[in-house]
Amino acid sequence: MVQEITTGILSLTNLLTPQRLRYPYLIGAALWFGWCLSLAAGFFSGGHTDRFGQLIGTDFAAFYSAGKIVLEGKADQLYNPAVSIQIQSELYGKPPDQFNPYLNPPFFALLFVPFALLLYPASPILWMALNLCFFVAALWILGIRIPRHYLLALTWLPAWSAISFGQNAFLSLLILSCGYKLWKTDRKLLSGLVYGLLLYKPQLLIGVVILWLIDYRKSWPSLLGLTFSAIAVVGLSLAVSPQATWNYLSYTQLINSALLTANEFPIWNAHGIQTFWIGLLPGLTKLSQFLYLFCIAGNILIFYKFSRQSNPPTIKFALAIGLTVCTTPYLMVYDWSILILPAVIMWQEKPDQQPIWKILYSFLWITMLVSSALTALEFHYLRIALQLSVPVFEMIFIYVLKFLGTKPAAFPHLDFSEMNS
Repeated sequence: MVQEITTGILSLTNLLTPQRLRYPYLIGAALWFGWCLSLAAGFFSGGHTDRFGQLIGTDFAAFYSAGKIVLEGKADQLYNPAVSIQIQSELYGKPPDQFNPYLNPPFFALLFVPFALLLYPASPILWMALNLCFFVAALWILGIRIPRHYLLALTWLPAWSAISFGQNAFLSLLILSCGYKLWKTDRKLLSGLVYGLLLYKPQLLIGVVILWLIDYRKSWPSLLGLTFSAIAVVGLSLAVSPQATWNYLSYTQLINSALLTANEFPIWNAHGIQTFWIGLLPGLTKLSQFLYLFCIAGNILIFYKFSRQSNPPTIKFALAIGLTVCTTPYLMVYDWSILILPAVIMWQEKPDQQPIWKILYSFLWITMLVSSALTALEFHYLRIALQLSVPVFEMIFIYVLKFLGTKPAAFPHLDFSEMNS
């Protein structure tokens, strides 16, 4: 089966002509230009919103509110919606149509205290510019030196969303890239310590932690470093506010039980397995939960079998990031920016198979471009949401695991040494 699929994938390489390979740059340029034009229209009108009435930086309002709450000495109220709504009402100049709650641990709010000292829209614009720097730094650490490769990555919808939504996805990418570089060069304790910084979004560590647990004999320094870092992060959160720290624990339970099924939740921008089933089976929460658990159990089992095979550690690491996407219940469109890391690793570590990666990357690029928009239309007219990106990535993930777990001798009709020609 893997052989037939591989042959089919390679038969599509002729479709990627030089002219068609320019399309992502053109579409990406249209996305970025349209967004900048919308920001400029809102900025010169003297308000804090773009020309469509969206707050500049969108989700950044949650981080700004958190920073302002800590700055005013009210850290105990970090997870009090009324306090955040009041701050965001001042930004909008009226009660906000869309409230952006702060969903991260208390220690992460400290990062936004300096931004809370600035006025809108200078604060979100500075944050978005800083995130572009995080993006450049992440790719530079991974060894990317060709400028057009940076531009190509920015044409991907999750990358555009990471900036335009005012999110922290490129900070996550930078931390993951730094940790990977340390891990690859056998500085495993430092790698674990660095990954502790990502505990503001602990779900993004699921795949890597599973990999380290499977390979605990070699990866125990990484697990130890992560443990030390986690203790430090918990201590920092307690220093910010013991009450807020305890509130955060109950808040995360509320997120899992209520937020994902709330009417106001933008299910069309959610690209996780649990939200996939919630959108596809509205009102059937328990069945959705069961199917989610069934899927992640299957994904972990397949990954475990793959990890026991003789593949390079770097490849296992790349697919551990893929496992994160295939197990995390709550991922938004911008969170998929972390897939830039495994995409680079696979391209660098398996150069003879780049024609396959090129087809798979193209397929996923197109899927992400249309998936949220199609899901929004489905939800509007049918009240169900089939997020196309989730099954597409699931199929790609399983295929790559099977493909890399198959010995080259199983492909007698393919000369992998000459695939790039």
